[in-house]
Amino acid sequence: MNGVEIPISILKFKIPVMGAGFEKYLTGFKPYLFHALDSHEEAQVCIAAIGVVSDLCRAFELAIAPLMDEVMSKLLNVLEDPKAKRAVKSHVLNCFGDVALALMGGYERYLGTTLKWLSDAIAAAQVTDPVGDSFVMRWWLASLSKL
Repeated sequence: MNGVEIPISILKFKIPVMGAGFEKYLTGFKPYLFHALDSHEEAQVCIAAIGVVSDLCRAFELAIAPLMDEVMSKLLNVLEDPKAKRAVKSHVLNCFGDVALALMGGYERYLGTTLKWLSDAIAAAQVTDPVGDSFVMRWWLASLSKL
């Protein structure tokens, strides 16, 4: 584990227990979270950070709104990075649902952008040659179907 992965891993378990009580630690933790979200090439670190975003959304609900412009920017950067693995991107798409549930009507500001990415994922998931498609593509399609 590297220096970013350790705090991310610890908080993956702490946030659900602490709930909104975690807010007092959020300012100190935010740089680690953002660094992990920027670590597209380290798939497990980035996936763990995306999971933490989902946990924060469930714990804070609407109170997470002030942080979401920065978080959504980081998540969209993952989707735009051609070097980011598909597994990481599918976690981002899944995280959009947690963000939407937390923000309720406030998610409307992100709706256009996220719908574009979800539409692109659906279009990419169209299987044109089920016999010739690679195992990786079939795995990615299966992960998308769980969203």
